Amino acid sequence: MTSSTSDSVTKAIQRRYSRYILRQLAIIRVAQSLGLSLKEIREQLSTLPHNKAPSAAD
Repeated sequence: MTSSTSDSVTKAIQRRYSRYILRQLAIIRVAQSLGLSLKEIREQLSTLPHNKAPSAAD
């Protein structure tokens, strides 16, 4: 199985996610807990760099 992203599937059928994807998921969960809608979260995530973990400056 191949993928066009840097995510991979291990032989034990475990998906390994890139650091930037895990960071985005963490941001989404915190934003949801603060009451932001998915639309608001999407708008904010669109300002972050793609394919890399955001820095404090982002």
